[in-house]
Amino acid sequence: MNSPIDEAYTVWQADPSPSNLASVVDHLDPVLTAEVSRYSGPNSLLKPKAKGLAIKSIRSYDPTRGAKLTSWVTTGLQPLSRYGQQRLSQVRVPEAARQQAAEIARVTGELTLELGDAPSNEAIADRVGISATRVKKLRDSVLPVMSDGAFELSDPGAASGDPSVSNDHSAQMQSASEMVYAALDERDKLIFDLRTGSHGQEPLDAMAVARRLKVTPAYISQRAARIATQITETSGRV
Repeated sequence: MNSPIDEAYTVWQADPSPSNLASVVDHLDPVLTAEVSRYSGPNSLLKPKAKGLAIKSIRSYDPTRGAKLTSWVTTGLQPLSRYGQQRLSQVRVPEAARQQAAEIARVTGELTLELGDAPSNEAIADRVGISATRVKKLRDSVLPVMSDGAFELSDPGAASGDPSVSNDHSAQMQSASEMVYAALDERDKLIFDLRTGSHGQEPLDAMAVARRLKVTPAYISQRAARIATQITETSGRV
């Protein structure tokens, strides 16, 4: 009899959608948690990195070779050792800046879905309640770091108060973004990066992205809206 993990993988093979990929990752969560704890202890931001490595392993897994999916994924998580050793030398982001950046990421997704186009810094600032200058700074300096998981939270005990529902939702949106991004084709990844300023790219408006990719602005807006919808739907399953 197939295990729940194997069944989830079979479903994803038949329909490789972001939601089905998220289901496989969810079933593998005990493996991810154990490996993250092994390399860096509990409550580590290596968890998003572990999910990214797991997704790569899932996509490269070949069941005909005899290895179990859990074993294959565990092997694929070995780079966590190197990331764990780098934690002390990683960029440290103040808790307040991290929370604001996460809220910016969430609001960006919401506004993209509502407008059918990536929002301006001013539109994001109005929704978040901070200055457009602050939004630009966080999008330029903090969000690229967060998207790679290359920062470390301060000691949870040092944070003031309990995490709010809004922060929980932001974390869900961040994980959903990573899962959806990993499942995108190369063109949609580039569109996402250029529209949001992720992964070292300079954020561009739809017209500029369209010129770069030699397509129409409407095409870029449609793809961006589709990606935003996938992120929103996936966030409910993370």
